[in-house]
Amino acid sequence: MKEKVLLDYLSDLSDGESLIADLKSSRDSNGTTFSLDVESLEEGNFMLVERCHAIKLCNEVIHGNLSYENLNTIAFVIRCSSAFNVNEKDHITTFFFDDWSETSVGYAWTTANIHKWKKLLELEIDTFENSDLKWQGE
Repeated sequence: MKEKVLLDYLSDLSDGESLIADLKSSRDSNGTTFSLDVESLEEGNFMLVERCHAIKLCNEVIHGNLSYENLNTIAFVIRCSSAFNVNEKDHITTFFFDDWSETSVGYAWTTANIHKWKKLLELEIDTFENSDLKWQGE
């Protein structure tokens, strides 16, 4: 994944098609693990990731343009890259990117949950329940 492609997409300088094409060859899954090939931005370029970006990504998943795996890849890159800084003062947005960057903990990757994320991001209404978690415990 090229961070420049993600930056352009989040900045509304390119459409989702460029992002999706870039995502196709960036992730190599092997069972429960995956590796990413990430091309970093040039030094000095960075973006503050805001709630509007999380809502935009939710909409892409809801409309079928991005898969849950795509969203996981994007969230992982955003959380691990020095080029993207999530607005830490916005706890909901931080929680969204932290949750989606994980593959084994947090809320399950379902259509119902992506709608709950969107509601939480847009209206600050939390409709999640314990049963929405990926792992319920014993």
